[in-house]
Amino acid sequence: MKKLFIHIGTGKTGTTALQNFLNNNNKLLQKKYGITYAQTCIQDNAHHQLCTNFNKKEIDITKIVPKRLEKLIQEAKDSESDIFIISSEYFPGVTEEEIKNIYIKTLNKYFEIHIIVYLRRQDEYLESWFAQLIKTERYSANIYNTMSSLEHAGLFDYYNMIKKWNNYIDKKNIHVKIYEKNQFYKGNIFNDFMSIFNAEDISEFSILKSDPNPSLTRDQALLIKAFYNAGLEHLMDDVIKKPFSFKLSHSNKFLSPEERTKLVLKFNKSNEKVAKEYLDRQNGQLFINELPINSNENWEEIKQPSSEYLIRALTHLLAKQKIYFNQEISFLKQEIKNIKEHL
Repeated sequence: MKKLFIHIGTGKTGTTALQNFLNNNNKLLQKKYGITYAQTCIQDNAHHQLCTNFNKKEIDITKIVPKRLEKLIQEAKDSESDIFIISSEYFPGVTEEEIKNIYIKTLNKYFEIHIIVYLRRQDEYLESWFAQLIKTERYSANIYNTMSSLEHAGLFDYYNMIKKWNNYIDKKNIHVKIYEKNQFYKGNIFNDFMSIFNAEDISEFSILKSDPNPSLTRDQALLIKAFYNAGLEHLMDDVIKKPFSFKLSHSNKFLSPEERTKLVLKFNKSNEKVAKEYLDRQNGQLFINELPINSNENWEEIKQPSSEYLIRALTHLLAKQKIYFNQEISFLKQEIKNIKEHL
């Protein structure tokens, strides 16, 4: 029986980078380790279309996905690889009923199913996810509403998130990984991910040096919201939407250290159960990084982007406008020259 590894994210745990890594190195994965990153329903290096949680507005999504999964099975039948991987950060939102009646029912007849999940400490996940909302043009987003929505969706309760898969998949096939650099195998997420397959040597693999989906800093998010609130969203380009390459002296977190610590402690029991049951850590410690309240960070509440960010943004826009006007002047000069030549 072939194996299918479903990488369910979660979101903001290097998922885009891993998806790019797997798809860009697919041929080498097949040749060296007998692993295929499935091409069925792949789009932008991910398998969102195989996830019932991706597009709830799609008509009869629960009927469409099983048909797509049958195509995945056929791809595996036609392949010499014994191991297949699919990946989408939308899988955590799949219901237990869908897991049982769609994924297990359809895939279990051909695959031994494995789950790979990366977990990021709840406060860090919230901060990064909120910045992502701003980045994807939901400028009216509020971090407290975002926190409430994520909690209501069960995305902070990592134990129950994993348990709904574990109810139908053997615990030994649940691969829990922690999104902290000091917990990565060999110090990076690519080696860490491939360690699941006992793949020690990835020196031949192509790895992007830059993060394909970097999180916005707090000042960057506030800058974007300020442009939107001023009715200047048409001026925002790719440069404005990406963090500037300098560091500020104050913390980039939206919530205070006390608020973030409170969130982590709220799900401390859930985290402990994950650590004990899936990582065999009897001390119950899932995350190693110190709590925000103990970090002595220089946090202060700000509601507007810092002057450094505003100056950098305005400088960029002025330079951009100067280039535009120079081009326009050059065009007009050429037009005048052409008119004179025809007089």
